Order: sequence, then C-alpha cells, then structure tokens
Amino acid sequence: MIVIYTLVFPGALFALTVGMLGWWLERKVSALVQHRVGPPWYQNFADVFKLMGKESIVPEKSTVFLYIASPVAAVTAAISLAVLVGMPVFLNTNFAGDIILIIYTMALGSAAIFLGAAASSNVYAGIGAGRELKMLLADELVFVMVLLVPIIRSGFGLNLKEIIIATPALFSVSGVIAYVVGLLAIQAKLAIQPFDIAEAETELAGGVEIEYSGVLLGLWKMTKAVHFFVFPMLLTVLFFGVPSSLSLVRYLWFLLFYVVTLAILIVIKNVNPRATIQGVLGFFWKRLSLLAFAAVVLAILGV
Repeated sequence: MIVIYTLVFPGALFALTVGMLGWWLERKVSALVQHRVGPPWYQNFADVFKLMGKESIVPEKSTVFLYIASPVAAVTAAISLAVLVGMPVFLNTNFAGDIILIIYTMALGSAAIFLGAAASSNVYAGIGAGRELKMLLADELVFVMVLLVPIIRSGFGLNLKEIIIATPALFSVSGVIAYVVGLLAIQAKLAIQPFDIAEAETELAGGVEIEYSGVLLGLWKMTKAVHFFVFPMLLTVLFFGVPSSLSLVRYLWFLLFYVVTLAILIVIKNVNPRATIQGVLGFFWKRLSLLAFAAVVLAILGV
C-alpha cells in the first residue's frame, strides 16, 4: 500500500496530474488577462513527455553529481510532500507528527534547487541560486509561523489529520491574518510573480534552470507541477478544513476551496510586477513576519 500511496494516489501520478492542470490554469488565465490565447490543457503534459525523451547535457565545468542528483532529490521531496499532505486529506490516515516532517520536506525542495543551480557553474544560475537561498531564508520562517496558527487553534496537535477536522482556522481573526500571509508565502514558494526572482526569464534567462535540458529539466518541471498541487492544498485544508467523514462532500469541499486559493494566487500574479530581491527580503522580514507573529499571538489568546 505504501508503494501505491507513493506512486499512484495521492502521490506521484495523482499529484502530477492535478498539479499540471493547476499550472495550466495559472498559465491560461494569465494569458487571457494579457489578451493572449494561452496553452491548451494538455500543454504541460506534452512539454514534460517531450523533455523526458531528450538527452540531458551536463555542462563541462559543473559538479556532475550535484547537478544530476539535485532535480532527482527535488522531485522526490515534492512527491513525498504530496503523500504526507494527501494521506490525511484523501484517505483519512496520517503519520505521527507529520506537520514537522512536512516543514523539513518543504525546505529540502528549496535546498535542492539551490544546490542544482550552484553546481551548474553558470553565472546566471549562480545568481539565481543566491536569490533562491535568500528567498528560502525570507519565506520559510513566515510560513512556519503561519502553520502555527491552525496548530494552536486545534489544541497544539502535530498531526495534520487532527488539525484539518477541527474548527476551520479561518473562522477567527488570527486565522484570517495567517491565511493572507500564507497566500503570499506560497506565492514565493511556487516562484510565481512577483516572487519569480530566482528564475526571472527576462533578466536571468531562466536562472536556476538555465543549464538544464532533457530528462533533468523534465524533473524540474515535474517538481513545479507537484508544488502547484501541494502548497495550495496544504494552505486550503489548514484554514478551510475538511468534513470529518470520507464522502463526496469532503472531496467537493476540498476542490472548491483549492480552486479559490489557486484563483487568489493567479490574481496576485497578474496585478503585480516582479519584485527586487531587496524588496522581497524587506517585505517578508519587516512586514509579513510581524503579521505572522501577531497572528500566532492572537491564536494563543484565542482571538
């Protein structure tokens, strides 16, 4: 069953499918806002399948092991994250203390991106790697404080299953503040505008991915697709909750609010220009961290 959970549902196959469709929705709506047609629904699938059949070229001066291992580690961490979050949501089962493991697994994905970019020995990738590390330092603490709010409101439980069937955290002042801050944090984790500074196609020509091709680039695309499923799902179930019984209502409830969360992220992307790295650091450390800390204090006070 563990193999099925990991490779089929709610792991690799399911997470990739939903994530590809979520990523397509983001691309399609963004295109319509810009008066373009946008890609067909199968475009992301076609891109990845095409990449998986092409040769991966390894730069001559790269650190070969890290260059190859990084995208493998990133997609493995993303799929593991999908299993950790998906099991309590879709199967009503969980691992002990899975919230702590979820936090560590999220950081592992960002670390893999940094190492892969740094290993490629490309100057633009090096700049992207530095920006990715700064983004991790900026958004990780904020997102952990966001996670603390539903944890506190559920009675300090560390099992995701217990947290998501408790009274939804959004039904409180602290929950509303944490949800808004969480939206901006996962916008940064998904590396979409205005926080796409590590890739920045118009400045760095892809940044962290500039030297990757073939199968290895396909693995990076798969990682991003799974993230489009996992991060909005995690924020959705933590703050909107899900009905306690496994039923059609539970799945429709999740789907509705997952789409709501994804739609807000798409709106944020299309009304903001790309931020500078200095602006992002100041925004997270001086503003969002204070808001997240205030939400934690209010949650402790029961507000």
